[in-house]
Amino acid sequence: MKWGKKGYELRHDAKRNFNTAIASIRKLKQDVDKTQFSTQENFGNDSDCLLAFIRLLVDRCGDDDKKMFEFYNYIKRFPSQLWLELADEKSVFAHIFDN
Repeated sequence: MKWGKKGYELRHDAKRNFNTAIASIRKLKQDVDKTQFSTQENFGNDSDCLLAFIRLLVDRCGDDDKKMFEFYNYIKRFPSQLWLELADEKSVFAHIFDN
């Protein structure tokens, strides 16, 4: 391997991922632009609420994954509004139970 090529694969993957993200953002923007203004405003309100919730959760839990799991279980007690299946909880919180 030549020294000039070192790390080339990483840069290539990063550039491809960046270009994929930019293309997806452009497609999303086109879709959002086709919606009514009130719907766009709802997107903004929903994202602001979600950001506030995530910040609060991170502030209250810090790096304590067990506390995060407690909040997760508390929220799970409420009925689903979208009938989602939360099948990934075992893999997401597995490191807590392994210790």
